[in-house]
Amino acid sequence: MRPIYIETAGHSASKTVSEIFSNLPNSYVTHGKRNFDEPEPKIIHVSDQTMDQFCKSMNEKKKKYKKVVALHARFPYTMSHHCEQHDINFFHMIRNPIDQIDSCYNHHCKLIATSKGATKNYKSMLPLIINLNIRPTFANLVFFYCMYYVTKANISALLNKKQNLIKVEEILSSKKKFINTFSLDTGTRLNIRYFDQEKFFLNKHTQDAKKFNFSKPDKKIIVQNFTIKINDKPYSFEEYTNDLGYSFSDVFQSKRLGTIL
Repeated sequence: MRPIYIETAGHSASKTVSEIFSNLPNSYVTHGKRNFDEPEPKIIHVSDQTMDQFCKSMNEKKKKYKKVVALHARFPYTMSHHCEQHDINFFHMIRNPIDQIDSCYNHHCKLIATSKGATKNYKSMLPLIINLNIRPTFANLVFFYCMYYVTKANISALLNKKQNLIKVEEILSSKKKFINTFSLDTGTRLNIRYFDQEKFFLNKHTQDAKKFNFSKPDKKIIVQNFTIKINDKPYSFEEYTNDLGYSFSDVFQSKRLGTIL
């Protein structure tokens, strides 16, 4: 079985997917690490590998393990080309656009409440939201910051390797879909805890954010007015949503726009 590399902008249940792979027999899995030989370094990025070194390490692990998987290493999107050169299956994982941005926003609410978000340059969004006729409240600044970050990352992935995009809702919808997406070897019946015993979800930013009782951003207005330019091409949130394969009308009419989940 070829090694699997899954990138994401984050906030797409990557820790849950990582745990699913980790529970499979004879597997070697890393999440959020740029050194494949150190699955749990105490300090991130101290001993980063280059993209080429990372791919070589993945193939070395293949000699010992049947399932070799790296998730959310945060390499540039040129990593897809390195994966091709090293016979590694590359995927970019996405999520319902509003859910992904909400999760990112909730994460930043937690960072702000715990003083870990003090270094984030939320004010850099101020000229953009004023230009788009969005109220310059702190909640709107943070939400727009998260929206800008997530959409920019996903559009970059879309332009780079659209055929490698996978929706987390789909791969977690059934055991068969999960197995087929990643071409898992099922010579003997493969027991996958998430599907065969109990579903679990890790890193729930929503529950943490609710503790802090932050004010709500003007999500409907932001979604209606939002625009981002990638490679000199402007994208509205509707174009972004539809290009990713989701229905903008469903997203826009969703109750999610009126709440922070």
